[in-house]
Amino acid sequence: MALIGRLGMYLNEYLHYYYYRDEALAALQAEEETRGEQVQRLNGALIDLLRNTDDPEKALEIHHGIMSERSSTYMAHAGAHGAPSGEAASPGGAAPESVEAGDSGGYAGVALSCVEAIRSGKPHRTALNVPNQGAIAGMRDDDVVEVTCIVDAEGPHPSPSATRRSTNTC
Repeated sequence: MALIGRLGMYLNEYLHYYYYRDEALAALQAEEETRGEQVQRLNGALIDLLRNTDDPEKALEIHHGIMSERSSTYMAHAGAHGAPSGEAASPGGAAPESVEAGDSGGYAGVALSCVEAIRSGKPHRTALNVPNQGAIAGMRDDDVVEVTCIVDAEGPHPSPSATRRSTNTC
């Protein structure tokens, strides 16, 4: 959070790898399995468990349990530096009371929050991939950039980024 305050802008969690490169590399190298291996293992477990049930409620509970585990381990190596702020489906892997409750985080949560902002007109601040439209100086208006946006009844509006000039030259 101190980095966000210092830079004065919303950050994509992947910038963790830029700002904390050495720590990120050391943490990733210390892991027993890569994220790809972990996701493959969890997806395999999900498929195996779903194969063995015909009960839709049980299938949904299984899905939410696996997705909760997958979400809780996403960027876990980042710790306080760059872990994203999504919520897991529910504690202990139990199915939430409704399908919608499980969509509070991740891409589905972002999409639903944007839809709600457009529907209600109540502004919502989030990071989105949108045409630049002057948000980042030096880039074309039609370049797609990931920036902080305000979403309202008119759709997403990219926020201009503060221009920071470095005295370092490469």
